[in-house]
Order: sequence, then C-alpha cells, then structure tokens
Amino acid sequence: NGNIAFFTNETDSETLIFTPNEVYLTNPKGEIIDSIANHLRSQNRSNIIGPASVFMSDNLVYYNYFLRDTIYSLNEAFIRKPYISFLMENETKRGDLMRLPVNDIQYPDHLWLTRSIMSDQYVFSIINLGISPGMEQSSKKIIFDKESSKVISTLGISNDIDGGKDFWPNWIGDDYYIDFYYAYELLDYYHHTKDEVNHSEDFLKLVSQLDHSDNPVLVLVKKDSY
Repeated sequence: NGNIAFFTNETDSETLIFTPNEVYLTNPKGEIIDSIANHLRSQNRSNIIGPASVFMSDNLVYYNYFLRDTIYSLNEAFIRKPYISFLMENETKRGDLMRLPVNDIQYPDHLWLTRSIMSDQYVFSIINLGISPGMEQSSKKIIFDKESSKVISTLGISNDIDGGKDFWPNWIGDDYYIDFYYAYELLDYYHHTKDEVNHSEDFLKLVSQLDHSDNPVLVLVKKDSY
C-alpha cells in the first residue's frame, strides 16, 4: 500500500533527538499513521547512539536495535512481536553503557547482536564482543535452525566445494545465499593456504586471473547445496 516504516536511533532521553517511539509508520506523503513505543528507552542512560539492523523475510520486517539482544518481527498490520531473544548474560545493561573518548575497545566482555538475515530455514546472526569506535573486534557467528530451534556457533561456513574462503551470507535470494570477497582477500587467502588446502581447478583459475585492485567477487551458494 506504499506505507513506509522509519526506525529511529536509540539514544539518551536527555538529548534533543530522543523519542520513545522506535518505529514510525507513514504514508507516501510522509504523514504519520502510527508508531510503536519502547518503554526501555525512558530508562536508557547510555550516550551510545546506534541504528536498527533491519531485514525482510516472507513479507515481514525483522529488526534488532544497536547493542540489544532481541530480534522483533513487524507484520503488515504494524504489530510488533519478539521473534528471537539471545541470552547474553551481560553484567552491564544496555541502558547503562557509556562510551568514553578513548581509542580502545570498551566493555570487552559485553556481547551484543549486530546483524541478522533470514532464509526459510535459518537465521544467520553475528554477535560482537566488546564495544569499539570503528576498531576491529571479536565476533562469533550464530546459525539458528527455525525448525529444530537449535543454535550453532561457528566462525563461518566451511567451503568444501572448491577450497575457497569460509562463507557467510550477506544477502539471501530466492535460490541462493550470496556473499562477496574483495580480490585481495582471495589472493591473500590463496597464498596463505596453497600448501595446506586442496583448491579446485576452478578456484585456481579464478585467482590466476585476479589482481589486488580488481572489483569484489560475488559468491553464490545454492540453497539445497548447504
């Protein structure tokens, strides 16, 4: 029907951009039709501002907020429901986290859900460890099987097809899981593993044609092969 859902940043209630509403529903003219409030925001003392991670599956919107541990679903009637909640067992609550002006990883033991996507059978999520202002940090990848409710913790999906880099989907199409690698990543991976991994002829042909400055390489994995 052309309506648009806008997700607001989560921030301290004393700032000028604070709103208790985490989602606004507007019509194509930008007029607000409805909103969903989050009572946790009024208890938030954190100075950390972050956007929601949003994705779609089966015509439903799914999202989780920055440094939170729950994925919510949002249906066509604009009704929110918790979909998956990860038990992080953090000592510090999200609303009490305070970022200091230092170039270092803070709260190094704090686990938080950063990004998720979903297929018909699986939910793929990345959980970060620690809060870092743009620095590389530790993370773990989680696969949730929707049928069995089992959770698998992994560093990535091992590529036993052509001996290439481990795979992790960034997008999901109708028939494929999709990822990409920068050309230099594939070349570096090959040079570090050529004496340890049995690379296929197709993979060897690919890396022989690559230069470090080439465009990224798309990787498609057919769903029924996973």
